[in-house]
Amino acid sequence: MTGGALTNDAEVLTRQYADDRNLRARQRLWDISRTEPELDFNRWSVDLLGAGPGDVVLDAGCGNGRPLRLLAERGCTAVGLDLSPGMAAAAGARTLVGDVQHLPFADAAFDGALALMMLYHVPDQAAAAAELRRVVGPGGALVATTASRHNQDELRQLVEGAVGGGWTWARPSTTSFDLETGGDVLATAFASVERVDAPERRVHVTDTDALADYLASTADHYERTLPPGRRWAEVVEAGRQAVREAVARSGALVLTARLGAFVCR
Repeated sequence: MTGGALTNDAEVLTRQYADDRNLRARQRLWDISRTEPELDFNRWSVDLLGAGPGDVVLDAGCGNGRPLRLLAERGCTAVGLDLSPGMAAAAGARTLVGDVQHLPFADAAFDGALALMMLYHVPDQAAAAAELRRVVGPGGALVATTASRHNQDELRQLVEGAVGGGWTWARPSTTSFDLETGGDVLATAFASVERVDAPERRVHVTDTDALADYLASTADHYERTLPPGRRWAEVVEAGRQAVREAVARSGALVLTARLGAFVCR
């Protein structure tokens, strides 16, 4: 039996991102967990763009606005866009509701663009790449981030073991647009696509509620894919127990973060 996420199911995504509560639950796990080496992945991603004072930058799929604030720190005029009205509201000023497949901007309207951990949710990724290419002016770049298909293998093994029955956890960021294959899609629109891997990190998880909340926040994606009689709540509890046991045994449950970016011109 196989399982997985209904990555581009509009109904699922509407529920998942009606507001930023689920996103905040996932952000919290990384915010409170010690990592080796230390890395702010959003800051690392924004740094890759190289934008500075006076540049106008689009953050497509801006979520609750963390990268927008980093761009503002650099003196950029940052414009956010998200398909979810709830997310756009959480991100604050200069944020529009819109679809990356049909961007509501003129050609070459931006000096650069970001698409951070979001293209795996887009039904027509080639159309999105073409639109992002259209709105980035000459000399500008797009930075698109995603995960390696081997990101957090330890957590994948934990979840699949909790479900059992040969079910596989087909996470969107490792099946729909991953670090190993996502560049091919971007190359349909950009002449140059450079893959840049972030430093591999060990994430030391010690908070049982943080991991449980992280897993619970993804229920919309995976509940319906489980074998008959299984519930995602069982996976959540298995995660909580795994952290508890790992802390007692060795001090933390350690997850390996393997993320990266494509710099496109």
